[in-house]
Amino acid sequence: MKTSSLQKPVDSELPFPFVNLESIRPSTVNSPLPLQLSQNTGLQCVLHIARDTPRADLIVSCLTITNTNTSKTITNLHVEINSTKAIRIKLQPPSGSDLPAYNPILPPQAITQILLVSNPQKVNKLEE
Repeated sequence: MKTSSLQKPVDSELPFPFVNLESIRPSTVNSPLPLQLSQNTGLQCVLHIARDTPRADLIVSCLTITNTNTSKTITNLHVEINSTKAIRIKLQPPSGSDLPAYNPILPPQAITQILLVSNPQKVNKLEE
């Protein structure tokens, strides 16, 4: 009897769970990743990888976006992400879509958005 016939294949089409922002704790192994935007937008984007995950095939992360431009308000911000076919990504709804112009006297406002990445085949490269 083959042991491979007894193993259940990883289902890459499992539904994504909903993850609450309050439940995410930053990873102590992975440093936050600053993301480079294709043009000078005045936006600062940082991806924080979570310490815990609801399933072995998932990576939970939180994208934080702030506006560093002192004269321009950002409105109707929308994030899109592309990946290889082997990787599935679910973007949960963002915390907002508008960022006021940066005021150095006040704490910066931020938009946060949770990303769930399903990588059951352990592919290690996202498309650029």
